[in-house]
Amino acid sequence: MKQGVLSIDLGTMGVKISLVSLEGEIQKSAYTEYPIISETPGQAEQDSALWWEG
Repeated sequence: MKQGVLSIDLGTMGVKISLVSLEGEIQKSAYTEYPIISETPGQAEQDSALWWEG
């Protein structure tokens, strides 16, 4: 089994996950977007369940 580092970048519009080798090479990477909920002007929120689905 190869060893590496799993990087999770949880951003405003989406989540990016990368598997990086111990030598610093990206082995796999994936990105998915999720919606921002904005029911009131000037306010925004996110459904944290969508982070896990992503």
